[in-house]
Amino acid sequence: MLMVVKDGKGSLEGVKLVTNEPCHSGFLKCIEDRGVSVESLESFAVEAANSLMSKLRAQLEPFRYVADETSPWEEKSAVARLANKVNKSKRNKLWRKKKRKRVAELIAKVVLLWFGFVRFLLPLHCSCC
Repeated sequence: MLMVVKDGKGSLEGVKLVTNEPCHSGFLKCIEDRGVSVESLESFAVEAANSLMSKLRAQLEPFRYVADETSPWEEKSAVARLANKVNKSKRNKLWRKKKRKRVAELIAKVVLLWFGFVRFLLPLHCSCC
C-alpha cells in the first residue's frame, strides 16, 4: 500500500488519480482521517520491519550452528543431543501423565468393587444400613 502511495509522489491527491481499487481508497481514507503523513507511515513500517528482523535473528540464533556448514561437528552433535533430551523429557512427561491416569482409574475401580463386595456381605436386615 505504501508503495502505491510513494509511486504517487507522496501526495495523497496524486494517488487518488492513480488507483481505483476499493482497498487502496479505504487505506487512503484512513490515512487522511488520522492526519498522518506518508513519510511517517514509511518510517513506522521500516521500524516495524527492523524490529521483526531483530526478533527473528534472536530466535533463530540457537539454530545457527546446525545450519552453518562450517561449524564443527561437536557443536552440531551438542545441538542434536539437546534436541534428543528435550524430546525424551516430553515423552517421559506424557508417559507419567498417562500412568497416573491409569492408576487413578484402577484405584477408583477397586474402591467401587470393594464397596459393592462389602454391601453384598452385610445382611439385608441389618439395622445399621
